[in-house]
Amino acid sequence: MNHHQIVLPILAVLAVLAVLAVLPNTAAAQVLVVPRAGVVVGGGGEGAVDCSDGGELRGACQDIEGDEDLDDESGVGFGVDILFQTSEKTRLGFGAFYVTQTATDGATVQGYTLEKLGSDGAFNGIFEYSLSKPKGGIEIYMRGEGGVAVLLPGDDLEELTDDLESICSEAPSGVDCSVDGGPYLGWNAGGGVGASFPLSPGLRLRADLTYRYTAWDLTSFETSRGATSIRTELSYAGSRTWLAAGLEF
Repeated sequence: MNHHQIVLPILAVLAVLAVLAVLPNTAAAQVLVVPRAGVVVGGGGEGAVDCSDGGELRGACQDIEGDEDLDDESGVGFGVDILFQTSEKTRLGFGAFYVTQTATDGATVQGYTLEKLGSDGAFNGIFEYSLSKPKGGIEIYMRGEGGVAVLLPGDDLEELTDDLESICSEAPSGVDCSVDGGPYLGWNAGGGVGASFPLSPGLRLRADLTYRYTAWDLTSFETSRGATSIRTELSYAGSRTWLAAGLEF
C-alpha cells in the first residue's frame, strides 16, 4: 500500500479532532452520543492479485496477475459516534464502526478464494449538515465521513495465510520467504443522508442511508534468493451501502 493511502485518512481524522479541541465551551458545542447499528443493503468491488518478479523468475507474473468483480455479502455492523454541535446547522465529530463478518459472493481471484475474509472496523472523522431542523421536530441531514479501515483476517483469508506460511516454513536454506498475516490497514470514505425524530426531551431516533468506499491491501507472499525474486499481493476495494438506525442523546 502507498503510504499516502494511509496517511491522508489519518490526517483527516486528526484535523477533525484538532478543530474539536479548540471549540469554545458553549451550548453551541454540546456533545451528542449516537450508538448505531446497520445492515448492508448493496455493494460490491474488485479483488486483484498484483505481482512483481526479478532475476531468473522474470516473466513468471504473466500467469499470476488478475482481477475479479465481487458482490459484497457482509453481515451487520454496529458502532458509536461522538458529535459536537458546532452551530445550529453543523456537527463535527468522530466515530467507530465494526462489521461482524466481512464477506463476498465467494468468487475466486487467480486461485485465491475471497468469500469469508474475517471482520473489519473503521475509525472516521464525521461531518453533518442539517437541511431542516425545526425545534423539536423532524430533522433531515447530510453526512460525510472518512478515515482508517482495519480488516482482521479470519476464515478463508486466515486459511490462505496459514497455507502460505506453511510454504515458507519448508523453503530451502538460503531462500528468504515472508507472508503478511495481517491485520490489514486501509482507508474508507463516504457520505449519505438521514433523518432524526424526537422521542422525548434529549432523545431522538435516527435513521440514515450511507454509501462507503473501502480499500485494503491484503496478504502478500514474497520469496527471494539473491537477485531472483517473486512477490504477489492480494487486494480488495469496493463499496457498501448501509441502512443504519440509532439513538441520539
